[in-house]
Amino acid sequence: TLSVLVIFSQQTDFSLNEYNSVNVLISLFAGIMIPFLFSSIIIGSVERIKTKMLTEANRQFTDIPQLNESLEIIKKYDGDLSFANEEEKAIVDSAEDKIEHKQFVEISTYYSVLEAIIIGVSAIIIPITVGYLFGAGILAGMLIGVSFSSIILAFFQSNSAGTWNSAEKMIYDGVQWNSAIYEKGSEAHKTSLVGALVGNTFRNATSPAYTVIIKVMALTALIIASGI
Repeated sequence: TLSVLVIFSQQTDFSLNEYNSVNVLISLFAGIMIPFLFSSIIIGSVERIKTKMLTEANRQFTDIPQLNESLEIIKKYDGDLSFANEEEKAIVDSAEDKIEHKQFVEISTYYSVLEAIIIGVSAIIIPITVGYLFGAGILAGMLIGVSFSSIILAFFQSNSAGTWNSAEKMIYDGVQWNSAIYEKGSEAHKTSLVGALVGNTFRNATSPAYTVIIKVMALTALIIASGI
């Protein structure tokens, strides 16, 4: 970020000494809010894609009898098929060939790219708009805010994801707390699963996106620097 700002200041009339300007400070705070906005968009995108995947899964279990029959066997033994007889195991094995994997792949790829376009286009349009409308100083302040806010959010969300996933695994294996034992199937475990799901979104979707956001916005600013 610092190297980008130095290069940016060299290509514009903006001086690093102007960071005490009120307008620059205001743009800095505005930049701090941008990663939070992008984070909410990404989380919403993951939720929408997850809903589409669940809808497709429900459709297949409804329309494909073999899958529904296999699901009943899995529920019967709580996922442990070592207690199932050979006939039941054969039913479960045959059901795997009935899954329409192509539908899930199409949903995950198509809608992931479609939702990512919003973030990508915004990361390009925002620096261009701010730079040409308000000048190099405002754009530089915004870039600083975006960079530091993204770093803090990335650390926070990554650490939160690790904590929630570790908690889910501990409760799954069984843990004692205040003379009470919490294990798989308990209310604590069901709650920890929710935290683990949110943590997976943080770790796999939002945290990696901040690096892309910073790079795209910084490179866009450098490209238009000579024109502002």
